[in-house]
Amino acid sequence: MYQGSNYSASYGGSQQPVYGPSYMASASLTDIVYASEATPRQDYSQQPVSFQTSFSEMEYEKNTKDSIKQYETGYGNHQNSTLQHYHFNPAPFLNETHPIFIDDAEHIKHYITRAFEAVTKKTFPNDISITVCDHSKFDEAHTQCTGNVSKNVMGFAINRRGFGLSEIFVRANSLGKVMLTIGHEIGHVMSIPLATLRSEEAKAFAFSIAWIETIKEHNIAHLESAINMTPAMNNIHNVAFDFVVGKIKQGMSAKGVFQSLIKQECEV
Repeated sequence: MYQGSNYSASYGGSQQPVYGPSYMASASLTDIVYASEATPRQDYSQQPVSFQTSFSEMEYEKNTKDSIKQYETGYGNHQNSTLQHYHFNPAPFLNETHPIFIDDAEHIKHYITRAFEAVTKKTFPNDISITVCDHSKFDEAHTQCTGNVSKNVMGFAINRRGFGLSEIFVRANSLGKVMLTIGHEIGHVMSIPLATLRSEEAKAFAFSIAWIETIKEHNIAHLESAINMTPAMNNIHNVAFDFVVGKIKQGMSAKGVFQSLIKQECEV
C-alpha cells in the first residue's frame, strides 16, 4: 500500500512501516542487514513509485530461550561487520541481460511465490516483505538502514526472523538480476542469523543456488535460457560460496547444504 512517501505492509492484522522519511538509521538487536552486489549503475529514465508487497501465511519459529540466545550470538558476530565482506552479484549466473526492466515487486509477485513454493514446498511467509525501488529510493533506504553508501549494492535484507517483519530491498534492474537477488536475500531471512558471517553467507548462497536451479528447471519468468550455472560455479571466488560448491560436489543438494547450516550440522 502506498501512503504518500511511506510504504506499508499488512502484517499480523496491522499496518507496519516499511520505508519512509523516519525509517531507522541503523540496525538494532533484531535488525541485521545483509547486502548484494550491483553491476555498474545504469541511468534509467523511469522513476515510478515502488510498491512493497508481502505474502501469505507460514507459521513462525517458536521463540524459545535457546533460539533467542542463538540470535544474540549471531547478532554479536554481525553487528560490527561492514557490508563490504560479502556482496552477492547476480551477473555471473546470467548469460544475458533480460530485456524486461523491473521497478515494482508487484509485477513479479507471482514469479517470486512460484519459485519460493517450488524450492521450499511451503507458501510464502507473511513475515517477509519485498520492495523493488528506483536508484534514489534504494540509496536512501540503504543509507538510512546501514549508515553506509550503497555503491555496487544490488539488494539488502533486514533480518528480524522470529521477532517481526523481515524486509528485503532490491534496486530496480533487469528481470533476471532482480529475481536472483531476491532469492539470495530471502536465503538470509529464512532463519535467525548463524553464528559466523561466513556460515550466514553460505546459508544465503545455498538457498540462492537452489532458487536459481529451480527457476531454470521450471523456466520461471521465462529465464531458463538466461541462466548458466556452470560458469557461475567457476567464476565466483568467495569462501562461503566455495564451501557450498564443495558440499554440492560431495553429493549434497544446495537445499541440503542450506538445511545443514541452519541446523548447525556444519559451519564455514
